[in-house]
Amino acid sequence: MNWWQHSPVQDALNAHIAAGKPIGGTSAGLAVLGEFVYSAQGDAPDDDGLTSSQALANPYFSRVTVRRDFLQIPLLRNTLTDSHFAKRDRMGRTLVFLARIVQDGWSASPREIAIDEKSAVLIAAEGRSRVIGSGSGAYFLSVRNRRTLALKADPSRFATSPCTTAAQDRNSTSRTGNRNLALAIPFQ
Repeated sequence: MNWWQHSPVQDALNAHIAAGKPIGGTSAGLAVLGEFVYSAQGDAPDDDGLTSSQALANPYFSRVTVRRDFLQIPLLRNTLTDSHFAKRDRMGRTLVFLARIVQDGWSASPREIAIDEKSAVLIAAEGRSRVIGSGSGAYFLSVRNRRTLALKADPSRFATSPCTTAAQDRNSTSRTGNRNLALAIPFQ
């Protein structure tokens, strides 16, 4: 993020998006598409990716770094995107990221589109989406009840209950513009 934020590359990507042209990404390229981004800015160059166990052990661990406003994609406002979701067991860190977004006052009801390997979510301009590919599909999460959220420096006070989760198998469709995104996605 340090090399791309506030750079001509960021400006060019946002101009491309504003012109109504399609954009996509894989792996880290997918992870930067949402309004909220796990930036990995607390990682050393030789660190492995932040694990769920590390994030859940301390939601304020220096490697839990979420940034926002890199790309301006209207359909992905209020959304965190992530890749390699099931393969790398990222549910725990996702819950921490969503809780931090709420705790830091960035959104009362953030959502996530988490895509597994060999899968893609295609989103049309009107908000309809389709999951394709030979992988496990995608997961759509949203914070539903902020009152159950407990996020303190003491990790034993971190509650993982504020999210609604829906898994969407490949080759199914839904609307991503729905505020309660998880309710719009069929379980399969």
